[in-house]
Amino acid sequence: MNIISGILSEDEGEVRLGGASLKGLSPWERAARGLARTFQHIRIFPGMSVLENVLCGFHLRRQTGFLSALLHLPRALREEVRNHPAVLEAYMGK
Repeated sequence: MNIISGILSEDEGEVRLGGASLKGLSPWERAARGLARTFQHIRIFPGMSVLENVLCGFHLRRQTGFLSALLHLPRALREEVRNHPAVLEAYMGK
């Protein structure tokens, strides 16, 4: 998983995503291309639903900044609503 996500470099071969090589790309560049990694913990964010936890994974695709999301500004809220269909799809495994 560390090689796939870009934490460690390959000694041989290459990691490909959608037919494109990820060789030499940093973890954040790989994430920007759609590669995500999660750690399986019993409780990622206590007090939040599973769906809300999945929604947190979409922070890499946000166009609004951290402060906007933290302050629940209208633009950030609209973006969150737009992300819900994709979050539901990931949540439902479709």
